[in-house]
Amino acid sequence: MKKINTALAFIAISTMIVSQTFAATWSVTSTWSTHSASSWTVVAPVATPASTATAKADLVLKSAPRTIETKSDSINLEWDKVEEAGWYIVKYGKKSVVKNATGATYEEESDILNSTGTTIKELQPSTTYYFAVVVLDKAWTESEIVSEELSVITSSADSLNSAATTQSGAELDIKEIKVVDNKNLTVEFTKDLADWNVSLKITKTSDNSDVPVLKTEQDTTSKKILKVKVDTVLDASTAYTVSVTSAKDSDGKTNKTAISKSVTTIATLASAADAWSGALTGTWVDLKNAPKTWAEETIIIMAALLLWTIVVFYANRKKAFLKSK
Repeated sequence: MKKINTALAFIAISTMIVSQTFAATWSVTSTWSTHSASSWTVVAPVATPASTATAKADLVLKSAPRTIETKSDSINLEWDKVEEAGWYIVKYGKKSVVKNATGATYEEESDILNSTGTTIKELQPSTTYYFAVVVLDKAWTESEIVSEELSVITSSADSLNSAATTQSGAELDIKEIKVVDNKNLTVEFTKDLADWNVSLKITKTSDNSDVPVLKTEQDTTSKKILKVKVDTVLDASTAYTVSVTSAKDSDGKTNKTAISKSVTTIATLASAADAWSGALTGTWVDLKNAPKTWAEETIIIMAALLLWTIVVFYANRKKAFLKSK
């Protein structure tokens, strides 16, 4: 009996070593973005093929960028999303490339951007600047064609100082509304807010239907900005009106009358990020016939050994019982 147990132990150890050597490797990876849904991939252990990606330098933004806000020393821009684009660069300067001879280039350019908007800073007051956007594909190849050109004149320093001086005595008003995606927008006021406790409603301009507001909170970067999340999806290329019925500014004053402002969503309105939304992509794996990992094979072997030990134990007990008779 001792010899049998020794043989079984030797078989178990040998099987574990072999199974560890030929164990398959499995991986599950996930990719997350601020404005995109999650993507899960399940892959079988196959050799990685050589890259067959080709540069797509023909990607181009067909329209000019748009001005969101103009100050004396900065300009906030946005532009349409280009499908299959990896990144963007804003090129700008005091001379127009379009109006100059072929081969002219812009004096400055922004950092590489992964969003469809940015703020260009360190500009001079009352100065004309020209802006264009160039697209990079996912292989970091820059397109040779830039977008249409945008011409903007920065505000004067005097007008900016005058606005800051008169702001403290002015009534609270809505300065600007930005649509972040189909469920989020920001409302910027002319004065700092006392807190995020603001009563507002959003209506669809075409049929005056209400858009339920899920929550509001103050932006961490500015007390003038209120972040708003709606309960239903906003439609693309649609006009909405934001009306504030009650809000308190930093001076403790509450607006006496309702203030409102309209905003129109763009045609390429992004979808709000959802923690558990997204499609399952990748290669389907036949788990029933797939090779077992080292841990799985170890469990199977241990279970088999335990069963064999129980059988041998009761066989010995039975043998000893019969001999005693």
